Amino acid sequence: MRNLTVKFIGLLSLILAGCTHNNGYIGDWFGTWQVTEITVNGEKQDSYKRNMFFKFQTDICNIITVYPHNTYDEHFARFKNEGNNTILIDFGYTDEWNPIEFDAPEESMFSNGPNILNVKRESSREKLLTLRKEEGLTITYKLKKQ
Repeated sequence: MRNLTVKFIGLLSLILAGCTHNNGYIGDWFGTWQVTEITVNGEKQDSYKRNMFFKFQTDICNIITVYPHNTYDEHFARFKNEGNNTILIDFGYTDEWNPIEFDAPEESMFSNGPNILNVKRESSREKLLTLRKEEGLTITYKLKKQ
C-alpha cells in the first residue's frame, strides 16, 4: 500500500507541475516579476513606487499595478521571445466589450500596440530590459523574480 501511495503522489506531482506552463515552455520568463526600478534616459523615476508586476505565461503577459487600499489594475498583452535578446509585448488586441483591459498601463510607459524591448541583462532571478521610444526616450525596466 505504501508503494502505491508513493507512486500516486509522484504521478500527481508530475501532472500538477506540467499544468503550470499551459501549452508552452518559455524558460526563465515564466512566472511573476516585480518591476523594481524604471529609468528614463538614465534618470531613476522616483515617482515609481515598485508596484508593477509582469506575469509571463506561454504567449501572454499580464501586467498588474497595485495601489493603496487593496486596489489594482490588470492589463493583458501578447508576449513573444523574439530571440537575439529581444522580446515583444504587444497591446494591439482590442475588445469592444472591455477595451481598457487591453491598453498598456500608464505606469509602464508602453505604447498601445507592439513594444519591442531589448534584454540587456538576464538571469533566472533578474532581468534588465530597455525600450526605445520614437520620441527619443530610452526606458529601462529592472525586474526581479518573485
